[in-house]
Amino acid sequence: MAESNYPSDQPEQVAPSSSEEEPERVFLDRLLSEIRFILTHNYSLQENLQRFAEAVVRHLDAAFARIWLLDEASKELELVASAGMYTRLNGLYSHIPFGELKIGNIARSHQPHLTNSVIGDTQVENQEWAKQEGMISFAGYPLIAQDRTVGVIGLFARHPLSKATLTTLSIVADGIAWNIERVQNTQLLEIRVAQRTEQLATLLEISRNIASTIELKPLLSLIVEQLKKIVDYDGACFYILEGDKLQILENPPSTEALAVINQPYTCFPVETIGAIWNRITEGEVVIIHDLRKASNYSLSFQNYASPDLKEKLENTRALLAVPLEVKGRPIGMLLLSHSQAGYFTERQADLVRGIARQAALALVNARLYEQAQEAAAIQERQRLARNLHDSVTQSLFSLTLLIEAGRRQLQNDKLAQFEGLFDLLGETAYKSLKEVRLLAYQLRLPLLEQEGLAGALKLRLDAVEKRSGVEPRLILEGDTSTLPLEWEENLYGIVVEALNNVLKHSRAKAVTVRLKVTKRMVSLEIRDKGVGFNPALLKDSGGLGMTSMRQRAALMGGSFTIKSLPTQGTTVRVKINRA
Repeated sequence: MAESNYPSDQPEQVAPSSSEEEPERVFLDRLLSEIRFILTHNYSLQENLQRFAEAVVRHLDAAFARIWLLDEASKELELVASAGMYTRLNGLYSHIPFGELKIGNIARSHQPHLTNSVIGDTQVENQEWAKQEGMISFAGYPLIAQDRTVGVIGLFARHPLSKATLTTLSIVADGIAWNIERVQNTQLLEIRVAQRTEQLATLLEISRNIASTIELKPLLSLIVEQLKKIVDYDGACFYILEGDKLQILENPPSTEALAVINQPYTCFPVETIGAIWNRITEGEVVIIHDLRKASNYSLSFQNYASPDLKEKLENTRALLAVPLEVKGRPIGMLLLSHSQAGYFTERQADLVRGIARQAALALVNARLYEQAQEAAAIQERQRLARNLHDSVTQSLFSLTLLIEAGRRQLQNDKLAQFEGLFDLLGETAYKSLKEVRLLAYQLRLPLLEQEGLAGALKLRLDAVEKRSGVEPRLILEGDTSTLPLEWEENLYGIVVEALNNVLKHSRAKAVTVRLKVTKRMVSLEIRDKGVGFNPALLKDSGGLGMTSMRQRAALMGGSFTIKSLPTQGTTVRVKINRA
């Protein structure tokens, strides 16, 4: 549409005409004035198009006029305005395929169809109808904006259409096309702004979710789940750089299209995918539009894939590789697949990259956490091994010495001394049994996350103290589930340390654990009626795990006290202010 054809607010300059042409020029000027008026007011597109159709009918004495908009997605012309003898929008010609019938042909050819001889015109399908209604002329114009057809306007009249009328209709068609383009561009911009806003909100939500997940497997599942919110894909795979090799992390169940865990290439040299990896190290994404078409990147991937993997990926056509970077340093890549060739776009790649930046740091933290857990597990095993050596092993060694002493006494016929010897054997064996039960409990998986603090304490007392001949009593006041997990872990650790001391040193027959939780205060007390001891003797040495218990209490901002006297038992107290 030429700029000069845009309607303006200036009065139309009408060339001098003969008296016979005067009435027609008046009608045409009035039509252009009304079209200009409509364009300068903020009506909706639907209202504008209906007003255009009504103006054409009124000023040109048309039988009816209609306007169709082209739907680019469905390639159909949809009837959106109708005035005159037909006003329904859901009739026979409400949807016309692009390139079919006279309206569809006008849209496809970008050319108007004009006739003052409707009867006999091959483009007019229903000749019988035209005769019955007395139709003489038809004018149909493509609505073209920026060399793009956006719709069609068509009218029938019961009188011939003059050259001046057709010229005016051409100007009207340009004005309508300009209006459609302006409104559609505004709507498209609003849609894009809304989409971008939604995408940014989604990225922010994803970022928060990823940052709050520390364990590796849940993190991988979360990332692939959150990715689906911004870009569709069939499969996902994470590769982490280990030296000069890429290690495939275990894939979540939802990524079967790239499930290569059982492939021989779960760890492979980076040069295997040379072209792809070179691009990744430069901090750039790689889009393979079609694996079946030869390119440096598709050949690079084919070089990596095993025959079994190629068979599994038979229906995969497009791949998107995005770098995983931390502080500008590549630590791996994220690979997405899709069954549709050419599916991934630069825009999608940018969005995925936004998530990949967050995911990379989270993956590093998750792996460090995993390594720390493994190191802690090794340290715990070493501690248990030391405990085993220091307690059970020594007790068993004592048993062997006692048995050897008994054998010598038998040989020397000293039977009278056997009663005391059997007492020592029984006491040592019983002590060993308690130590073994304690170690067996310590080797179990942590129960805090599964059972909560209250459940874990009950299980501990039932599994260890009760079976070791110590009568346990657990008193709980308040809702322990309101405590932070870190507090639960520290409180549980203090209780376990205190109970271990009861088993090992107090010779108590009963122990009471009391835990009170209120909105303002948490108080913990472990009391036994055992042999007791003098705390002053352990003040500097930190023996009996007092240093560990005191540190745990301090981590919660609480106080730790221990009260004990010989023969009067021991009481451990922890108080924490929650305010």
